[in-house]
Amino acid sequence: MRKPVIGAVTGLGAVLAFAGVALADFTQTADVAFTRPKADTSTGIRASLVANDPAVVQPKGASNVVVNFPKGTKFNTKAPPVCTNAQAPQIQQTDGAICRKALIGTGSATANVKPTLANDVNLSIKAYNGQNKIYFYLVPQPGVPSNPLVLTAVVKGNRLTTTVPQLQPVPGQFVVLTSFVLNTKAISKSGKAFLTTPKTCNGKWTTTSNFTYTDGSTQSVQFTQPCKK
Repeated sequence: MRKPVIGAVTGLGAVLAFAGVALADFTQTADVAFTRPKADTSTGIRASLVANDPAVVQPKGASNVVVNFPKGTKFNTKAPPVCTNAQAPQIQQTDGAICRKALIGTGSATANVKPTLANDVNLSIKAYNGQNKIYFYLVPQPGVPSNPLVLTAVVKGNRLTTTVPQLQPVPGQFVVLTSFVLNTKAISKSGKAFLTTPKTCNGKWTTTSNFTYTDGSTQSVQFTQPCKK
C-alpha cells in the first residue's frame, strides 16, 4: 500500500542530493518492500523513491536517510561475496569492476540538474555488498558532464543508514534525484541468506523511511505490503 506524503521529497544523490520541500504541490512516494513477502524467507528488496513538485525548479537537499525494515528483518552481509573496505574506494576508478562479484542489485535514477541543464539526466545504479554496508554506484548517461558517485548505506540490524554529502557541480547549484529505483536479488549461500524476512507475519509488514534535511527538518514515509506465513 503506497502512502504519499505532502511536504517532502526524497532521492539518492550523485554529485547528487536527496531532496525535500514543504509546498502544497509536492508529492512523494517511498515504496520499499520485499520481493518475497513470506515469513522467514530469503528475499530481495524492491525500492522506488519518486518525488514530484511542479511548483518549483528544484527542491532542497537532505543529509541523512534511514530505512527501517519490519522488526525481525535480518541482514547477513557475510553470505554473498563481499566488496571489502579496501576495495570500495576503487569502485569509481574501476567502474565497479573491482567489486563485480559482490553485485547484489541494479536500478536506474533520474536527476534534476536545473537550471544548469534544461533536461533531466538518466543514471544507472549498481549495488554492491560490503562489510556491513551496501555501496550504491551511480553513473550518469554518456555525454553528461558529471562524475559517477558512490553512496554508502550502513547495515545495522533491520536498518540501512545513508549519509549523503552535499555536493555542488558549480557553486550554489545542486543535482537532485527525482527518482531512484533499485531491485536486489534474493541471495543464499550454504544455507545462509543475505536478507531474511521476519519470522512472524500478522498480515502485513511496514517499512519506514526517515529523512533528515540540511535545514534540520525531518520527514517519515511508510510503505505497507501484505505478507504471509
